[in-house]
Amino acid sequence: MRKLWLCFFILILLSVVLMGCKDGEQVEEVKRTNVEVYQVQPRGISESVAVTAQLKPHQEAMIFPKTPGLEVTNLSVKAGDEIKKGGHLFELDKSIVRKQVDQAKLHYDKARESYQHQSAEIRKLQQQSIPVIQMRNMSGMNIPNEESLSATLAAAELQLEQARIAYATALEQLKEMDYMAPIAGIVNQVNIMENQMALQTGPAVVVSDISKLKAQLSVSEGLMRELKVGQRVLLRLKDAVKEGSITMVNPVADARTNLYTVEAIFDNADRSISSGSFYRLDILKNHKDSVLTIPKEALLYDEGGSYVYIEDAGRAKKCYISVGIDGGDAIEVDTGLAPDDRVIVKGQQFLEEGSVVLVRGDANVNN
Repeated sequence: MRKLWLCFFILILLSVVLMGCKDGEQVEEVKRTNVEVYQVQPRGISESVAVTAQLKPHQEAMIFPKTPGLEVTNLSVKAGDEIKKGGHLFELDKSIVRKQVDQAKLHYDKARESYQHQSAEIRKLQQQSIPVIQMRNMSGMNIPNEESLSATLAAAELQLEQARIAYATALEQLKEMDYMAPIAGIVNQVNIMENQMALQTGPAVVVSDISKLKAQLSVSEGLMRELKVGQRVLLRLKDAVKEGSITMVNPVADARTNLYTVEAIFDNADRSISSGSFYRLDILKNHKDSVLTIPKEALLYDEGGSYVYIEDAGRAKKCYISVGIDGGDAIEVDTGLAPDDRVIVKGQQFLEEGSVVLVRGDANVNN
């Protein structure tokens, strides 16, 4: 009977042990943490500073009437028109200038005839022999000598040159009654009307070249010293990024704001950027190619410094790292990781060294 009770007790003990084992397995299953990982690979990374700026035309021409108070007899453009360099904009009344041209031409023609006459006379004298000239002088005929003719010819030549300059000036003034575009671009403003007087209180027409746009930035002294001409600047569009460059860094601060002016230029031949709009610009301060990077969200910190967890054979492994360039969403890893390491980027806050992990997916960072 005792042996029977002893066997029964042993069976109960074995059942308890087996149930305890099963409970242990269930506990181990519950402690398994779901994570996502990022496989480390060499790639490029850039450090930048973000600013917001309004973009304006690279070139802008304001056309003022040189002779205010004249009537606009022809207006060839309207706001929004695209115009080539040298294209006609408007014309002012030419009637007064035309009269000046006619008078200047009349004076020029008379001066030219006088000069041609004097030149013919001196040539005729030069062709005659000396005895013939002496004989004519002895007979009492008043024959001018070559010296006096030369002086008269010089005076006629001077008058001709003065008349020519006056005529050319009048023609130039007539030409200036037609106003042409000094640059190619878009007609931004038209402040005159046909058959009305053109005043000089403001530009008659404004032409803006938007094939390139510029951004003028006001930056601190610290940032100004990190920038140089030619440095890359990225402009963030809705679904694209456009690259420009710094063309001017002014080392003298604005006395009103104590900030420094930096100018960047962007190509806009495709008209993808709107002049006058505000955009986010990323000034690239530093760039490295083919370095190890990780998503910034993977970083954790303790008294020992920066660290991450990597997935190693289904368990979490704690790795202290040193970092370099901060690329915003990603960060450079100088030491502590190797290519193909699987860095845990989600769920790492719930881990400790040796935690059992279950990888649910991979995460990637675009640089």
